[in-house]
Amino acid sequence: EYACVVWHCELTKFQYSDIETVQIRCLKITFLHMSSYVEAFKIAGLKRLDDRCEALERSLFNKVKMQVIIK
Repeated sequence: EYACVVWHCELTKFQYSDIETVQIRCLKITFLHMSSYVEAFKIAGLKRLDDRCEALERSLFNKVKMQVIIK
């Protein structure tokens, strides 16, 4: 997610799928005792990649907007 506000909007569905596949693999390794990815996903407290990136974009936009209003 590093610098996702820069690259997020340019990702294709295929690229999202590749990143999500890596995340699934990591969760399966981390949570060996879990029977499903969905269960591990919830326990890890993660949201979908696009949801996380959009939240970071909104946060950055709000910070920039507040700086403009203050000045």
